[in-house]
Amino acid sequence: MAIIKSGSSSDQWTIDVTSNAGRVSLYDTAGNAIDSELNVDGDHYLGMTMVQHVHASTLNSDTSLSLAGLATWGSSANKESTLGVAGIQVITFLTERCTVTVWQSVDGTAWDLSDHDTAPANFARGRTFQAQGSYYYVTVKNDSGSAATGYVGTALCPVVEALPRSLTSGGNLKVSPAADWQNQRTLAGLYTVTTFATLGTNSAPQNIFVLDNTSTLYSAAIRNLNVMTDSTAALATISPKFKSSRATTVSGGTVLTPVKYRTEFAGSNMVCRGGTNADGGGASAITATEGTAIWVQWMDRMYTAVSQHQHMVYSLIPDVGADLRQIIIAPGEALLVSGVTTAIPTTTQIIINCGWYEFLV
Repeated sequence: MAIIKSGSSSDQWTIDVTSNAGRVSLYDTAGNAIDSELNVDGDHYLGMTMVQHVHASTLNSDTSLSLAGLATWGSSANKESTLGVAGIQVITFLTERCTVTVWQSVDGTAWDLSDHDTAPANFARGRTFQAQGSYYYVTVKNDSGSAATGYVGTALCPVVEALPRSLTSGGNLKVSPAADWQNQRTLAGLYTVTTFATLGTNSAPQNIFVLDNTSTLYSAAIRNLNVMTDSTAALATISPKFKSSRATTVSGGTVLTPVKYRTEFAGSNMVCRGGTNADGGGASAITATEGTAIWVQWMDRMYTAVSQHQHMVYSLIPDVGADLRQIIIAPGEALLVSGVTTAIPTTTQIIINCGWYEFLV
């Protein structure tokens, strides 16, 4: 071992006898020692600390947010740089349903990139958006016609587990190319309804069932829609034919009560109408204008009244498949089932079953 001295002072530098390398102790400018750490391979490395400086945005936050019905808070005047930022974290709470949008831009002028998230009324919602543009700003829209209060908070994080932008519209990871079809967004509830046994009216078209979406905030994804019939007389020349379509100008009929899949769900936002008010009862006419056919289905025809007849159940919508490519009934739309082309005789009874889930649009 050798020692190198600095002139006549007491400062000295020790040289290792084996490696011939000088040994040093490192200190920062405040005199704090900088230590080394032993890794799993048995090697020593200089100890370092990673510090994440999370920036709480003033421009894109408001702790006392107040919004009139359908009003929007935030604009591009609040733009901030995302350089050195990996994730944009936004948390919101409003007393009415709101939609949060994070806008991004490469130049702070053209805002071509946007991501959306929806929060129900009185529900705190937080989401991390991946920063990809050089600039961003946040808007919060009150989706309700009523005034709302709450808050929005935004933080910029250099190190964060931000999900990729290729999410479903509800903020979930995509598991297949068709995953958007199975996205339930903010689920409101699952429901089913069945009509009374409805007698044919011997006239065509005969409107038998309507699911009418009169809400402004919810859509219905149809899970199943089926029909079965029973005839007490031979149908030697007539096969009942049924059609499902999106209808307009809906009114009349008997209002049916949907059943919740779980009792804690809120009541359905759909208005269901049937063509009679009791099994085999008199007609309760539904007024509706048919749309283009979604599905058309022939029913079985009982050729003779002296026979045993099995009641087949037929679907009136395309197969949803493994990826749940459902028919969506948006606000203001209605789903109609009608008997078409040939009149359904009064000796035939019809039952329609429908199941759906509702989600915030």
